[in-house]
Amino acid sequence: MDGTDCEMAAEELGLLWLSQFDDKTSRSGCFHSPGFSAGVYFNAHPEAPMMDDNETYRSICRLTTPEPTRDPTDECEMACSADLERVERQVTSNTDELSYLTGEVPTVLANTFTTVANLERMVMDLQSEVERLSKMVESHENKFMCLASEE
Repeated sequence: MDGTDCEMAAEELGLLWLSQFDDKTSRSGCFHSPGFSAGVYFNAHPEAPMMDDNETYRSICRLTTPEPTRDPTDECEMACSADLERVERQVTSNTDELSYLTGEVPTVLANTFTTVANLERMVMDLQSEVERLSKMVESHENKFMCLASEE
């Protein structure tokens, strides 16, 4: 089994295909990993062990059985049907992402820009206040120096 076979197996099993990678320390071959990044992976490293210590991983194997002879039309319809189902799953997944990008992200960005603009105004106001108070202090220092020198 190679990465392409593993990807097809994931689709046939209704699992999410995620990635092919090369890692000497991880389980070799095609396997399903549950949890945070749940999905099917294929480790193609030639020196990777057949099994590892992760008990939650489940290897995916190919079972070879003789295929009955089919009319080519049936095969085409099945392939088209499988492609259609895969595309429908992708559209559903992309629709969820699109909803987030078009609904929530603009609101978050607008709130962030408003906050930044408010902070910039506050900084400018504080700078003006510091400048005003500094002038008052300088003015008072000059008056006190004049009074001290008169004595």
